[in-house]
Amino acid sequence: MVKSRLSGGGPEGAGHRPQAERIGAPIDGQDRECWMMRKPPVQPLPTHHPSPIAQHRERVVTAPEERADEIIADLRARARPRLIVISGPSGVGKDTIIDRMRELHQDMAFAVTATTRPRRPGEIDGVHYFFHSPEEFRQKLAAGEFIESAEVYGHLYGVPRTPIRAALRGGQDVVVKVDPQGAGTFRRLAPNGIFIFIAPPTMDELAYRLRTRKTDDPDALIRRLRTAQRELATIELFDYVVFNESDHQDQTVAEIRAILLAEQRRIHQTDVEL
Repeated sequence: MVKSRLSGGGPEGAGHRPQAERIGAPIDGQDRECWMMRKPPVQPLPTHHPSPIAQHRERVVTAPEERADEIIADLRARARPRLIVISGPSGVGKDTIIDRMRELHQDMAFAVTATTRPRRPGEIDGVHYFFHSPEEFRQKLAAGEFIESAEVYGHLYGVPRTPIRAALRGGQDVVVKVDPQGAGTFRRLAPNGIFIFIAPPTMDELAYRLRTRKTDDPDALIRRLRTAQRELATIELFDYVVFNESDHQDQTVAEIRAILLAEQRRIHQTDVEL
């Protein structure tokens, strides 16, 4: 639109008048100027950007249920076979604890240790221990059949390799009972195992249990107590400690089972290799 300049105001005239721009020179020698009305530029409409919360809600609403079920199935499948090493000083009650766990967890594999010590009343060969003569034991040791072996109180002990490997590969949790010296060997071989130390409530109570067992003479009893004091100093090798209070074996087993359940629910799990 073209319009002649009005008297009494120019481009800086009345405030309500639209701003004009000069576009021409004088016409017919007259000092007249032509001005074009300049309209303000058209501003683009703002683009709508949903908030992060709205975006999250949209994703949740639109996520397929199948994906959620896949996540749940993956969480259930994350549990890996575990190596559970239970240890503690002589007389603390490891055998009683293992027997009770064997009753409650028939799905687990319990490693049976080979030994040259005499069989005690109530012990079953192949269940509590594999009882060997010293010659038989040394033959198996030379053949590399033991993961860990040691001489303890004058007798040889060894943990067979093949049954543990087979159970782990078959998807079973494996429970191994060893003395603290053997636990140190397993820690080096399988650092991502679960290591539980069974501790006595007091040293006096441990001495009482050893005396009532009636399997050692006084000198052997003193040696076991001194060894127990040294074994307590190895506690840093372990992940957990459970106190086996007198006449509370069920509570001890319950605490161990709680540890195992918590380990089974770990988000990040690794395979055990031996």
